Amino acid sequence: MLHIVKSLNKLDLALQYRLNGDDILLVESATYAGNPKYYRHALLKRVLDNVFLLEEDVIARGILNLISDHISLISFDDFVELTAKHAQSISW
Repeated sequence: MLHIVKSLNKLDLALQYRLNGDDILLVESATYAGNPKYYRHALLKRVLDNVFLLEEDVIARGILNLISDHISLISFDDFVELTAKHAQSISW
């Protein structure tokens, strides 16, 4: 399943429902969690291999240079591919 997290307030909940093999895409304000100095970043440490940030949202917020090197940035085209990879998705 693909978990699309839009709100930092929902990140905890999305991680609770995440199963092995699920991917997490952070968009909109949830992209702030990609900054290692942001307090919610610690929640992502155990699932870094399956966390992606929408690059356009990161750039729009001016935080590109603050994002962890361990998190993959993806384009809108990559977002479409990630969605196609999963039979189901849920937005948080």
